[in-house]
Amino acid sequence: MQILCLDVGDSRIGVAFADRQTRIAHPLETVERERNCYNILISLIKSRSISSIVIGLPLEKDGSEGLQAKKTRRFAEKLTGAIASSEIAIKPIGIHFWDERFSTAQSERTLIGSKLKNKERSQALDRISASLILQSYLDSGKEITA
Repeated sequence: MQILCLDVGDSRIGVAFADRQTRIAHPLETVERERNCYNILISLIKSRSISSIVIGLPLEKDGSEGLQAKKTRRFAEKLTGAIASSEIAIKPIGIHFWDERFSTAQSERTLIGSKLKNKERSQALDRISASLILQSYLDSGKEITA
């Protein structure tokens, strides 16, 4: 079973995954945030036998939840509903939120010196951010449950 991580933004969603055994996060792809993004994510969940999802929660510097965190929670609710009503039954999936503060800055440092064009860089940034969020979650030692 694998774990999926989502870095949810206003226009794109960075996606990463990790196997429960290796516990090493890998960037997967960037999904454009549009109406069918839920279908794309459900397809990924099915094809990779995902049992848990970690969603980066963009907290404020003081640890409180601001507007972006609320938007992320709303997205998670919609995703949960889309999973529940998907045509092919998916077993219940655990959704866990994880503090994503500073993941974008860390991703930007990772991409320094890359020769990616602006759009490619933005998409890579989202995937790398998702993998950094997931690796942080895995490294925390938290038990991953469905």
